[in-house]
Amino acid sequence: MKTQTKIDDGTGTEAQETSGPAGVGELATQVVISSSGYAKMNMERLNRIMKTTDSVLRLRGGGDSESDDGTNASSSGAMAVDQGTINHPAKAKSASVDNVALLKKLNNHIGFIEQTVINERTKKLTAGAADGISARLKNIRDIHTELCMENSRLQGVTQFSAAELKGLLDTFSRAQKEKSKEIEELRLENLVLKESLEELANNYGPKKVTYADATSSAIKSVFSAEEAPGPDAPLTTAKGNNREKPKTKASKRKSLDKCRQSAVKTGFVVDVPESMTVAQVKSELWKTVQKKLPNPRAKTIVQGKTIIVVPDDKTTFEVLNRVPNIRSVGPRQPRIIVYDVDDDISGEQIAHGIMEQNPELELTEDDVECLVVSHKTGPRGKGSSHWVLETPPCVLKKLENKSVFLGMTRCRVKLYQSTVQCFKCQRYGHTATRCNQAESTCKHCAGPHDSRECSDKMNKKCANCKLAHQASSSACKAKEQALRSLLRRTDFGQQ
Repeated sequence: MKTQTKIDDGTGTEAQETSGPAGVGELATQVVISSSGYAKMNMERLNRIMKTTDSVLRLRGGGDSESDDGTNASSSGAMAVDQGTINHPAKAKSASVDNVALLKKLNNHIGFIEQTVINERTKKLTAGAADGISARLKNIRDIHTELCMENSRLQGVTQFSAAELKGLLDTFSRAQKEKSKEIEELRLENLVLKESLEELANNYGPKKVTYADATSSAIKSVFSAEEAPGPDAPLTTAKGNNREKPKTKASKRKSLDKCRQSAVKTGFVVDVPESMTVAQVKSELWKTVQKKLPNPRAKTIVQGKTIIVVPDDKTTFEVLNRVPNIRSVGPRQPRIIVYDVDDDISGEQIAHGIMEQNPELELTEDDVECLVVSHKTGPRGKGSSHWVLETPPCVLKKLENKSVFLGMTRCRVKLYQSTVQCFKCQRYGHTATRCNQAESTCKHCAGPHDSRECSDKMNKKCANCKLAHQASSSACKAKEQALRSLLRRTDFGQQ
């Protein structure tokens, strides 16, 4: 049987007590808080305390259940005020949020709630304790709101800083690209002037050449000897294709690299019989191909008594492949040159020596087997020489422009870009032993005599391009053309 008793503790709180045992999950004392004047006064007093003091509220009394008569604050579990050092969130906010202080406040409020729950487990829950818990929960929400707002503010600052930094980086990148372009243009202009100075130094000896002299000579080289303007004549600009721009080393290198990028095509070789001329063989071949393909696309190269036909499309290739008495020629393998190899190292030891002494190149036994020694070149009697090796494209990528250890020497490896020149007829693509020309051609004056017997070496004339230089000059256009043709016929692994 249950009995209920109403108790008034003077605070406006009516508590109903039961004499029966407390059920599981229920409070032994059922508390009913009424909205009376006393409770309102206590709530206002509690708020004033919390707003005017840096204090921590704790329970006073309540330690002995027998002495708790519920008639005074000291024994009924009412809350007392302890002086503390934590600021209340209701105070005016500072310019910046102190995260450590907020965390201390949050920990203080949670500790208060935990302590209140522990102390009030065996007693009735007073109005002051309930109001304290509510106030602390409100403060916790305020602190949580401040933390969320501070987090949002920091995220906005971070995003703005990232966007501003990206804008600065983009501006710097654009400025750097523009400066790099200007530097490259200045470098090319410097190369042109340097080549002009070197040419003048070779022609006029050790005479000191100024920048003005080099510029003047570059302008005058545009005109021929008969059309060169006098000192008092006004400067005119060459128009159309009459003006020829001097090629720099950078432009030559770019042209050769472009030839390397072209796909290699299979060619067909036709040997000219002794009883026929090259023109007759070309005419017969043209008629044979036109019977099967009205509009063939191919390029023809004549080298002495040999005709090389390179098809430009698949249809022409299939037609030429079925023509009798011609043979197909595959692409040429690239070559590398290994500089400054000791004379005591033979050609057969070079490939294995490179593999064994340079493991970082990751050469395999199959790669070594593909390296074929072509010939030896370079100066004699200096204790070292240069070796030229033929290599497949896959191995070329591992060795080109690298430095390798070979024996007790560090050797440079470069792509071998050179074409053979006949010392008899001065043309490129074959040697004097395979030359079909009857008479020799001088490399100095292009006359019909041997170069060693030339009596007019100062009157230079190229037998290939007809310009004023020796036929063996590195600046000859015919040599550049032969080298580009050689690179186009070399397999660099381009598809």
